[in-house]
Amino acid sequence: MQSALTLIWNDAAGKQQELIVESSRFTIGRGEDNDLVIADAGLSRRHAVIESYDGLVQISDSDSRNGTFVNGVRVSGATLLRDGDLITFGSSQELRVRLAGANEKRIAPVSPEPSRPVSRAQPRQSAHLNPPLMAGVSLFVLIAGSIAAYLLIGRHNTQPHNGEVPVTPPATVTETASPSPGAVEDRELELIRREARLMLGRVSDDQNPYIFPPQALRDIQQRIREYQREPETLAAALRDLKTQGAAFATQIRQNSRLAPELVFYVALAETDGGRGNPLAAARRAFDRLFFLYATFGTDLANKTLILVAAYQISPGTEKTHPLQPKLQTLPLNEQNVWSLQANRRIDERTYDFVVRFLALGTIAQSPEEFGIKAPALVF
Repeated sequence: MQSALTLIWNDAAGKQQELIVESSRFTIGRGEDNDLVIADAGLSRRHAVIESYDGLVQISDSDSRNGTFVNGVRVSGATLLRDGDLITFGSSQELRVRLAGANEKRIAPVSPEPSRPVSRAQPRQSAHLNPPLMAGVSLFVLIAGSIAAYLLIGRHNTQPHNGEVPVTPPATVTETASPSPGAVEDRELELIRREARLMLGRVSDDQNPYIFPPQALRDIQQRIREYQREPETLAAALRDLKTQGAAFATQIRQNSRLAPELVFYVALAETDGGRGNPLAAARRAFDRLFFLYATFGTDLANKTLILVAAYQISPGTEKTHPLQPKLQTLPLNEQNVWSLQANRRIDERTYDFVVRFLALGTIAQSPEEFGIKAPALVF
């Protein structure tokens, strides 16, 4: 489903304003030439740019003086935006992000400037017809008159003669072919690939599109289908974590460099989709993940998945973890969970935990895309 970006903020009078962003490149700043003009001295003339491509939406800071922040984290380079994100410019102006279906109600932009203004140097085309155009119109009228006369004559010739009844040829019925199972499978895998990439961008500091091995995507797909068979269990867990876990998510962000979503998605994997008490599992998971972060980090998506695998294997010690020597047996460009699994450096239980984490995190950030009626578990 194509996404539409809506920006939401409160104006000086405290009234909520909303703006649908329909252009692929949308500029924000204090200068009058921006798509969204914010008259705040804390903003630079060209403060930030939001760009949409291939179903993704990202924001970049335009070397502003006071910076751009997403959920309290300063933007460095391009940062993917997700539904519910909070964008802060400098220390004052805040915009809430809403990403929804393209059939949402369109709201007129607040900025009078078009997203792609026409250069003022270009002369406007006159509404008057020039001679060549008039000649073309005349020729068109002549041809149209000839066609009309031909149709009238043809109609006259088709009238009954000598009591004969004209025979109307049968209408041709064109059957619309339903999508093949292979096409449906491809669309499902593409949705999973897209959402799983976005999820990894959320739980790690890596904003590069992640490349999944084909078998990994199929394993994630199989797990997602299993959770879709019992949608209410997962939906209830997502609703509870969203409402009851907001304060804990704030604590995670204030006291660590871990993304709150990483902690909650690991808790979902540990409770196999929310069976039991996922919030209590998240509190337990935080302590271990905080400890493992010092060893593995989350600056890259591959490191984040290795951290998840390490969480399942053992808490380790302050200086080492059983997974580290196994990683060192692989070339640097193959140090990822997929190579660890292919080379039997991790067992099936650990691999399955990573797949569960990816499947549940993918669903949790966009549940309605997978038929789960629950709010997105993002903070």
